[in-house]
Amino acid sequence: MPKGEKISGYSQKYTTKLERDDELKDLKDVKERCKNFWCVLASEIQSRLPDNLNVLKMMANLHPKVATSQVKPSLNDILKSVNRTALYGNKDDVESEWNKLQNKSWSNVNTSEKFYSEVYDDCDSAGHKRFGNVAKFAMALLTVPTSNDSVERAFSTYSIVKSKLRNKLSLDLLQNLMMEQKKADDLFLALNDSAI
Repeated sequence: MPKGEKISGYSQKYTTKLERDDELKDLKDVKERCKNFWCVLASEIQSRLPDNLNVLKMMANLHPKVATSQVKPSLNDILKSVNRTALYGNKDDVESEWNKLQNKSWSNVNTSEKFYSEVYDDCDSAGHKRFGNVAKFAMALLTVPTSNDSVERAFSTYSIVKSKLRNKLSLDLLQNLMMEQKKADDLFLALNDSAI
């Protein structure tokens, strides 16, 4: 074998090894940057969610099975975090009503919506609402959207229903059209879910 071929073969192997080392360095660099990105992302999520996450965890205590059980957590923590007494009344009244919920037999304990509607409608013999404050508090909390998806969908539906050609719709007609569109969307989703 001539000398020139050995040298070129050696340099080719050497160049390939250098290229491989460069590729490994690049790969390590990419991995390190990805790891740093995930660490920053996790810390950002942690810094933004803890308060909301705690409120969502506390909202789980409003489930009808928890509300009607003999041993249940206090609402003090969630009442402190949601300070809107104009919405649901005195905090002590809400807590007092909460502690009395298990004393009555409720027929709708499967879903929160039906349960708290029944709780709100419950009146004593004089016609006064016995659990109005706790029902308003629970319904106000449970109807707060946890994301903007439903709001975005509503505006999207609104833009479909009320176009430039139909810009003179009355408010009642617009509301009815929006409700019909929502029902159609829900039916479409239900049919797709049942098909799966």
